[in-house]
Amino acid sequence: MANLPTMDERIHTLGVKYLSRAFYLPEDVLLTELRPILRDNRHQWKQLQKYNEIWKLLPLPPEDASPRDLKSTNRTYRTTNLHKLQQGPNAGVLIKACHSKLGVDQIFFLPMTSQERSRLLCWWMGWLPGKPIQCTNCNSHRTSRHHLIECLDIAYQLDLPPDILPNPINHLLNKLPHKPPSNPQTILFLQQTWPKLMVALEQLDKVCHPDPNDDIPADPELGQQFVDWLTPPPPFLPSHDLSLDYILHL
Repeated sequence: MANLPTMDERIHTLGVKYLSRAFYLPEDVLLTELRPILRDNRHQWKQLQKYNEIWKLLPLPPEDASPRDLKSTNRTYRTTNLHKLQQGPNAGVLIKACHSKLGVDQIFFLPMTSQERSRLLCWWMGWLPGKPIQCTNCNSHRTSRHHLIECLDIAYQLDLPPDILPNPINHLLNKLPHKPPSNPQTILFLQQTWPKLMVALEQLDKVCHPDPNDDIPADPELGQQFVDWLTPPPPFLPSHDLSLDYILHL
């Protein structure tokens, strides 16, 4: 979500950087002089190379890897770890619903109100629905992601298939663009669907945090900032200068 590596990934990344830099040091550096000795199996140098996952993925010979090779290999290593984590037998609901690509989630920087962003973050982090309580919409089940999506008929509200994976809300969030799209169909779809998503999240929030004194209807401006961001600006038309016509007719 925030593109932060795990501690294991940080350890391997730092290790491969030290290993790679050791082969680009000047000839008169102490480590360069000791390198032939360190290659002996009695020293930890071989162990550092043997057990570093990124070093083993570098193109052969790894000693000649360029900074670009290091960067691309590190990204491949982290992407593979993410896919293993999402597809593992013990993968949680939240990690399965996350993006399959590395990067900062769009909800951190796309235009929206603070309340809309808060609800989206709570949904991503599992704080919405949060601790299960009695569902105030049906009064027959306890709140959970699966139940609320079915109880509030979120898929129907968003005009999406009910069996879409991982769920209608995350499916739409995973499709958010990083910049205003140019495809008219994509723009139209998001303009129609985004306000519906904001209304659905507001309903979820009210069910999970019931307030008997809260009878305020849904805000008609929900999602409007994002919709305005999607709308392409009108073409620039230079203003017509009447004084120029007067000069030309002289």
